[in-house]
Amino acid sequence: YVSSTAATSNSSSGTCGTTLLQKKGAHLGQLRRTDAEDEDVSDSATSARQSVSVGCAANSHCVVPEGATWVVDSSLQLLTLSVRGTLEWDRDQSGLELRTGYVLVESGGHLQIGTQESPMEQEATVYITKGPEQHEKLGKRFLGGLGTGKIDIHGRRLARTWTLLTSTGYPGQTELLLKDDPVAMGWRVGDRLGLATTSRGESTVHRVAGLGPNKVTLIEPLSHEHWGGFREIEGRQFELAAEVVNLERSVVITGDHDDFEATMEGLHVIMTGSGYMDLRYTRVEYCGQRPIMGRYCLHFHMMKKCPRCVFQGNAVVEGQHVGITVHGTHQSLVDQNVIWDARANGLYTEDGNEMNNTLSRNVMICTDWTKCSVDWVSGNFAQTAGIFLIGMTNNVLENRIIGYENGIWTPGSFRGVGRGAAEGKVCPQHYPFGEWRGNTCHDCQRFGLYLDNQYPRNVEVDEDGYVTDKASCEAFTDDGRDNGVVREIRDEFNWHNMFVGQYAIGDLQFVNYTSVNNAHAMYWKQSKNFADGRLWHMRDSTFAHDPNDNYGQLKVLGPAGPFTFGMKDSVFLGGSRGGSTAVAAGQNCALGGGGGPCTVQYLFENVDFSRLRADQPRIKFGASTTGGQAFVLPMFVAKDNSLGGFRSIVSGHLNGFGQVPPGCQQLGSEWTQSPGGALGCAGLVRRLNLWGPDSGRLQLAGPGYQVPPNWDFPTEGRNAGELWYDDRHGGYGAPVVTGQSYSLSGALQSDTIVEFSDGILADYFGASESVWLEVGGATCELKASDDRSFISTMGRESCGSYCGSPFRTSARHHVIRGGRLNCGDLTAPATTTTTTTSRDPSLAECCAGCDGGFCSPGSGSCYATQAKDYYESCSQPSPSPAPVPTTTTQPSPSPAPVPTTTTAATTPAPGGELAPCCAGCVGGFCSPISNSCYATQVKDYYKSCFQPLSPAPSPTPVPVPSTGSVTWIFHPALNCW
Repeated sequence: YVSSTAATSNSSSGTCGTTLLQKKGAHLGQLRRTDAEDEDVSDSATSARQSVSVGCAANSHCVVPEGATWVVDSSLQLLTLSVRGTLEWDRDQSGLELRTGYVLVESGGHLQIGTQESPMEQEATVYITKGPEQHEKLGKRFLGGLGTGKIDIHGRRLARTWTLLTSTGYPGQTELLLKDDPVAMGWRVGDRLGLATTSRGESTVHRVAGLGPNKVTLIEPLSHEHWGGFREIEGRQFELAAEVVNLERSVVITGDHDDFEATMEGLHVIMTGSGYMDLRYTRVEYCGQRPIMGRYCLHFHMMKKCPRCVFQGNAVVEGQHVGITVHGTHQSLVDQNVIWDARANGLYTEDGNEMNNTLSRNVMICTDWTKCSVDWVSGNFAQTAGIFLIGMTNNVLENRIIGYENGIWTPGSFRGVGRGAAEGKVCPQHYPFGEWRGNTCHDCQRFGLYLDNQYPRNVEVDEDGYVTDKASCEAFTDDGRDNGVVREIRDEFNWHNMFVGQYAIGDLQFVNYTSVNNAHAMYWKQSKNFADGRLWHMRDSTFAHDPNDNYGQLKVLGPAGPFTFGMKDSVFLGGSRGGSTAVAAGQNCALGGGGGPCTVQYLFENVDFSRLRADQPRIKFGASTTGGQAFVLPMFVAKDNSLGGFRSIVSGHLNGFGQVPPGCQQLGSEWTQSPGGALGCAGLVRRLNLWGPDSGRLQLAGPGYQVPPNWDFPTEGRNAGELWYDDRHGGYGAPVVTGQSYSLSGALQSDTIVEFSDGILADYFGASESVWLEVGGATCELKASDDRSFISTMGRESCGSYCGSPFRTSARHHVIRGGRLNCGDLTAPATTTTTTTSRDPSLAECCAGCDGGFCSPGSGSCYATQAKDYYESCSQPSPSPAPVPTTTTQPSPSPAPVPTTTTAATTPAPGGELAPCCAGCVGGFCSPISNSCYATQVKDYYKSCFQPLSPAPSPTPVPVPSTGSVTWIFHPALNCW
């Protein structure tokens, strides 16, 4: 952000950050010069090329007039320099220095220090002095441009600005072996080189004494060990090597810095308007003004589409306030820059609307993370990173970040409405990434890669990146379809970081991810099924740990929530001392930021655990949580040998699952060291979830739950079918066995949606998957292929625009209504209604505020018309509801759908009278199964209520099975019991 008003001091309104920073910068008095004050403007405005020293006196406010071409051909001392014509630098002279309070390129002006075709091979220095001079828009101590101004600065080109060590360097050593030849890269004797840490320690600077084939000799010996080349872990080679960066350039932008640390202020370089800045192979040092918003080392400010805006091959050294900022700018290139000790952030997209910029092959190094983790005007010390992205739709390619608080951070929820001019006009959390490939983060204090709370969606934006339809930021389309858009994170390499991953992401797939000796190989709390139907959240990935390295552990803390988390073609190598678990399912489940209920289904294909240390368990139930459900409800599933040939693995706390054919068996300690152990099952175990208000504890009866309850933590009766409410997400969950029948009982009166497993999982296993569920005397077949319109994996948790609250039901959903299960109608349109999380009001309470019309028993809302078949009339006595049968026995463990009730009197027998059903329908059609009313005959067995009914012809029933005291109910439409 750059203020459009004059700034008269560091604490001026609109330009300052935190109180701390305001105080530290307030003692510097500033004077604002008017445009007309003391300008030294040559009379020869239309003359040919002439020397600046001829046109302007020393220590003057020098102006290069419009239409003129002036040349810097001698060293100069000026108060300020404004360019309205063309200013060139003599490329044949070396060691020239321009000293001035600022350099301003105005509309129509053009500053050239070399060109791309003829770069400045000689040494050239622009030195920005301290002084009272200040511009009304760009502030003090800057090199910058406005309007249609153009800036071209091209130093001597380097073929490469950085390389890697090929052999480890040790303390006292002065020779470095490099992956690339220094002469071929354009490096020279006397250059300053930065050497990155590989031990979470200090990165250091050295001067070159000599060059040789793929090696350099240093003047100052090494102080620390720096790894080089490859390291082997369980037969695989990993390039764990220190970066060597060249900090020297032929063109230098520098300035006074005697109080640089005390004031936290240096020079800044900025371009704003409709012109461009093309800055290449230049060293910018002692830069950034941390107390003031928008005063960064290098800054594209509100340039809109600017494909000619380029920062390439530069060295940004000792920055007080962000190395490179792309702000309100699109299609720029930021490539091959080296950023050394830039406080706060190395590279920053500022507002959230920045699009289609390419950030590639840059290296950001902080010599010690504490040096760069500082309070700044847009956050505190912990809200800093090597690459800090609020504008998400950009290409992030082959960058390397070392030694920052965080490596690459996308703080989607932290900056959920954008910043500055974009505030309220963007939803960064849901902007899709551009191409993302080949980045490396190592030795960062906290996170390496940190994709925090990103759920990319089909967001509609204009050419400046602003949202044109805010509904496009939502999780669902108007008809309930998933609005996500899938992006891939490819070839990421992270090592020696405390964390790698995210709290919550969806529709982002990791491809060829590599983790080596991070404290957490992957850290993940929430996710979802992919919008495009793909299965694998992580594929072709490697999780390695060298036990001889004294840092890190081999552990993936995976997400929780009711969805299928997929991992394919991935390998675990080595292992941690202390035996941490390779994959833990359900991190932070039931806590803030975690998914829930904890019925996550972990799907593995070709996941290789064979090269783990013997004392490294493979899986674990629950991680980083105090919620009991996390240790009981997650499931692991596979159709290959990833799980030792078992099709499902469940928590050993579910001891009843061992009784379910075809059976389960207790697994050994090589699989898990979770309390209770684990059961490997030949059958298919899947999730069952209910979404709705708190109905107290419920009881699920059926296969797997026919055992006495264990009330100890963490089981808490769950082994016997006790369902606890997850009040953070608004639902219940439990594992069930496919093909089996279950019944549910409890105080279920409010609308509650029921769902079973995921269609993508059934498709993967190549067969239809379902269970039968009976509630209140009515039974439905729940299929993995059932409609999921408006159903979020996060339920109703208030977590930004990702989650919906209250729930929305569709006629296609299976819904428990009034204590009875209503089967979804797959032929119905995706119309929706809203339910709340409170218990149903009585009809009298509901109608009391309606003054006639109709009332929803689910939400208590009033309506003028009976738009939904279950709305109750408030203008006349409500018909008596049909009696609800009660469950007396558990269903048979046989796969056949066999509901059990005490009486069939409330269900019309074949050929029976429909009058009780139609009594509440007032015309329309009635379902003889559920007694529900419908406006149209969407199913062929619905009966018309528009005319007197004659007994329906009775199909010839099959014989009633004989099973002792169990009572059977006839299904008239299917002609079966």
